[in-house]
Amino acid sequence: MTLKIAVIGLGYFSQFHLRGWLGIENTEIVGVVDLVQERRRTAEELYGVRGFLTRKLLATVDQDIVDIVPPPPTHAALTRAAFRRGRLIVGQKPFCGDLETASTVAAEAAATGTTVVGHENFRFQPWHREIKRLLDRGDMGTPWQCTFLLRPGDGRGAKLTWRANRPFAACLAF
Repeated sequence: MTLKIAVIGLGYFSQFHLRGWLGIENTEIVGVVDLVQERRRTAEELYGVRGFLTRKLLATVDQDIVDIVPPPPTHAALTRAAFRRGRLIVGQKPFCGDLETASTVAAEAAATGTTVVGHENFRFQPWHREIKRLLDRGDMGTPWQCTFLLRPGDGRGAKLTWRANRPFAACLAF
């Protein structure tokens, strides 16, 4: 079975989402949505996906997963627009602007049979997994405060940083 993916929002971080989905077997990006024509064209050319101006994509093309990547003020409304029984919605952080809205949207999603998950890719990075392991083992005691400094990129080499894809990043930056 091939999972059909729709990606809403083609700002800077969408390139990582698009590449991620394209790197998973049995997935197909059936469309992307953005208000900026140049962003849609760039995504169409680089990734071979179909671009849509509005979220009408949700009503006109079948998808199993909707990945919501635009600026945070749009997250609650776009999540609600994507509700459908059996659908998975992946929401870029922050999920909503406040706890009350997030609780309401989560309850509405559950009532419609939609699964909503918050996206935080850094929690799976090796250094965060190691910190979790040390915390779980009790090696670090009880944290009161934590500061974590990170070099640009994801710690896996220069080719995976935004600098490696400047033409795309420049087009998609807000």
